[in-house]
Amino acid sequence: MVLFGFSFKEDTDDIRNSVSINISLKLIQEGCFLKIYDPKVPSDIIINSLTNRTSKVNNNSILSKVYVSNNPYFILKNSDALIISTK
Repeated sequence: MVLFGFSFKEDTDDIRNSVSINISLKLIQEGCFLKIYDPKVPSDIIINSLTNRTSKVNNNSILSKVYVSNNPYFILKNSDALIISTK
């Protein structure tokens, strides 16, 4: 599963109140391997936003199921679905 768009506001790295965080956590909880692309949000911010919202026990599970890339074409290869998350 690929998620395009992680920030709360367009053309920023602002993830406060981002719906994408909850969508991502739910998909991971359902067993999805998630590939995330947002050209404005650094990968460490994406990973931290996901791991900070769960218990420490689940962090390894999240880290093993999330891949963040800055290449939208590469991230789409061998993917089953694409979610475009916009406001």
